[in-house]
Amino acid sequence: MSPTDSPSRRRVRTFAVALLAAVLVLGAANALVEWLERRGLVDTFRGRDDFVRTVDEAPWADAGDGFYETTPYARRTMVPSRFRVDKQGAWRVFLLGESFMMGTPYAHQKDEVEKPGGIASWLRVALDEVLPGHAIEVVNAAAGGQVSDRVKEIAEIALGYQPDLLVVATCNNEGVLPLNDVTRALRTAGGFRMLTKWLAPSTAPEGRAYYSPADRDLEAVRANFRRNLDTIVTAAAARGVTVLLCTLPANLRYNDFHQGRFATGGWGSTNREDQLTGCALEGSLLVEQARHADALQVLGACDDVEALRWMGFALIALERWDEARTVLEQYLELVPRNRCRPSFNAVIRDVARHHPNVRLVDLEARAKAQAPYGVPGYEQFDDYCHMKWNGYADMADEILVALQRYQLLPSGGAPQRPRTDRETLRKRFGIVSDKDPSMAPGAVGPGLWR
Repeated sequence: MSPTDSPSRRRVRTFAVALLAAVLVLGAANALVEWLERRGLVDTFRGRDDFVRTVDEAPWADAGDGFYETTPYARRTMVPSRFRVDKQGAWRVFLLGESFMMGTPYAHQKDEVEKPGGIASWLRVALDEVLPGHAIEVVNAAAGGQVSDRVKEIAEIALGYQPDLLVVATCNNEGVLPLNDVTRALRTAGGFRMLTKWLAPSTAPEGRAYYSPADRDLEAVRANFRRNLDTIVTAAAARGVTVLLCTLPANLRYNDFHQGRFATGGWGSTNREDQLTGCALEGSLLVEQARHADALQVLGACDDVEALRWMGFALIALERWDEARTVLEQYLELVPRNRCRPSFNAVIRDVARHHPNVRLVDLEARAKAQAPYGVPGYEQFDDYCHMKWNGYADMADEILVALQRYQLLPSGGAPQRPRTDRETLRKRFGIVSDKDPSMAPGAVGPGLWR
């Protein structure tokens, strides 16, 4: 035995060899899992929740025919898109955000093509008519269910594809704090995702909450939201790209029992008795009975936050619109239910003020201006935040107005209105019209008591 070959040295050498062997085995196993996944033989993702926290694979790839296209991974949360590898003078706009910007319920990742009805489809037609003969690429890069952490990642990737403009509308699902750096890095490995899937399977649909979770530390969530917006606009500025930063509208008259015509089942209870108790339940029943003054008396003495919502509904019925809007916005701040809190819209406005490459598009203000007495409801919305075709058309129009106001259109884009009227486009898109007498001013909303 060599005098330098001590037992301690042999143990270190044995440990190093074992560690190297383990790393090689794990690396090979990970490569095999990812190879199998690319060929569609295994699926390492647990379900919807796994796709909306981080970007784990490339959203777009070269299709080999002169176009980039949405990858199978990204198709789990995004509608399919194609745009030129060589721009050749095209004006390229990326629309970034969540399901609102994607166009739910009209455009949805489950479909093989992007169906018309959302903001992207209205904006494409408008730009084609305002800029005749100019190559326009409006890339719908929004994804359902994600939060600003993931929007930020997609924005940073999109900036590598020579955009002329980013339109960012994110806020509706805010409520969770970001993953730590180690977990975020591990999620990019197929082997880690497979192990996680085995050890922690996803929750069945019937056991999941309908709304995004909300961390108790709201200040931390709000600060993280601001950081994400700052990161997006700073990265865009570094590439000389302008950002249209949008506030988000909300259905202030959302009743929580009507999840929209396009919602799927298995997402928690929508029964009043399962959500309300005590004075809030009593007050809601009085509202239903049209005893609005009595309802306000009962709800005013109630310390349940749900009482605010029903106070707002009673005030609407009494046509006390300003009071109703104030109360319902207070409720929205406390219980967002997948809607953008007023304080988060305030963050969006503040970020827009402090970055020279950012222009504000106030979609929230546009929705209020179009709503009866400034209280948005089912005239524009299908559910809590997703809009009907006319609502999305209004939002696209507001974006177009901003492009013209800030002179962001490419040369030759003189301010003008699109030629084709909305009703003609609605028919061309194959969208069924939403004509409902219960949407008249003063109505609380169709299906309120379902």
